[in-house]
Amino acid sequence: MIYFLPIATIKVIRTDLRIQRRRRNGREHAIDISVDVDSTGRARAVRVAGELDSYTAPELARTLREQLDSSPSMVIVDLVGLDFLDPASLSVLVKASKQARSRNISFSLVLISERFLKILEQTGLRGAFPIYSSASEAFTAEEP
Repeated sequence: MIYFLPIATIKVIRTDLRIQRRRRNGREHAIDISVDVDSTGRARAVRVAGELDSYTAPELARTLREQLDSSPSMVIVDLVGLDFLDPASLSVLVKASKQARSRNISFSLVLISERFLKILEQTGLRGAFPIYSSASEAFTAEEP
C-alpha cells in the first residue's frame, strides 16, 4: 500500500515479516504479522498487516517503542491490513498511546473494519484514540 502524504519524501525505515507456528485445534498453522514503518519528516506511519494477537503483539510493541524513542511529532498506526485482532493485544496500543501522550507526540489509528471498531467499542477503547479512515487523513488532521 502506498500513502500519498503531503510531504515530498517518504522513506521506508524498516520492514519486518515474522512467521511463527502455533497449534490451533490440535493442528499447526502459520501466523504472520508484517510491520512496516514509513517516515516523512518527523512523522511515522506504522503499517500492520496479518494477525495481531498475544503471539505477534510483542513485535508491534517493539516497533512502536523504537518509533516513540526517535521523538517524532506524530505516530500513525495503520491497522487496515489486519486480518485478526485479539482484544487482549490492544494493551500494546494503549501503552504506546500513553507513552506518546507523555512525550507530546500525536498518536492515532487508521482503522476501517467495522468488526475491529466493534472490538474497540466493546472494550471501551473507541474514544481512547483518534481514529481515521486513511493515513493521509490522519496525517492532515494530526499535523501540528
